[in-house]
Amino acid sequence: MKIKWVTCTLFASMFALTACQEKPKPDASTEKETAQKDQAKTDTAIPLIQAKVERVQPKKDEVCHAAATANDLATCTQYDLQTINTNVAWINNYFQDTIKKDHADAFDDQPAVKVTLDPKIPSVNYSGASVRYIGQNYNIATFEYLVDYYPAGAAHGTYASRYVVIDLSQQQILTLNDILLPGAQEKLKDALYSYNSTWLDDHNVAVKDLNISDNFYLGADGLVLVYPVYELASYAEGESELTIPYVELKNFVKAQYLPSLPEPRQEF
Repeated sequence: MKIKWVTCTLFASMFALTACQEKPKPDASTEKETAQKDQAKTDTAIPLIQAKVERVQPKKDEVCHAAATANDLATCTQYDLQTINTNVAWINNYFQDTIKKDHADAFDDQPAVKVTLDPKIPSVNYSGASVRYIGQNYNIATFEYLVDYYPAGAAHGTYASRYVVIDLSQQQILTLNDILLPGAQEKLKDALYSYNSTWLDDHNVAVKDLNISDNFYLGADGLVLVYPVYELASYAEGESELTIPYVELKNFVKAQYLPSLPEPRQEF
């Protein structure tokens, strides 16, 4: 019994000493290594976009409509559709679905309509779509989706480009409101006019007439808002782009969507 009591006492003492000992703190190098591993996991989750343009084959290359009345003409629309093929499947599906939705007549199951066109009268329209990969800045990838339409006999066609800005880490297509700080819309309008006042004055656009476009991309110099043909300038000038430089955007755009830029050089 005495031996057992001594043994129990010895184990109790050892347990008490172990419990009282302070656990060693991880040194700075260990914490740095852990942080680097966590960052590596994040980087691995963000794909490096690889893209090439591919043609989309619709069910019908040409869709025709018979004349509705005796005073109307039969017309046909020809399609030229191109998309982007990347190493990210959901991005590919997004653009394919968008093209099919915007050119539904070319992809429906309706039988082709046979018509006789008057060779002396322009009656063939043209409808096109294309996707262009612009680039990637860490987790932000930017694409341009362009649609154009040329009506038969018209002096010129119409077109519109829409920029698709994607947060790859969240698999999310970003809207302007997604990247702006709360309540930044009105202040953004003043800054937009201030940094583009010369061009806007030359085109007789007053600050009260300036809207905040939801078509945007993050360019080399700042946030670029894109306006459709005719909204701010003539057809000949094309779509208008107004830029707010990055140095100003910290007051309007969430930090995670601003690129990492060099600090201004300090005067010596």
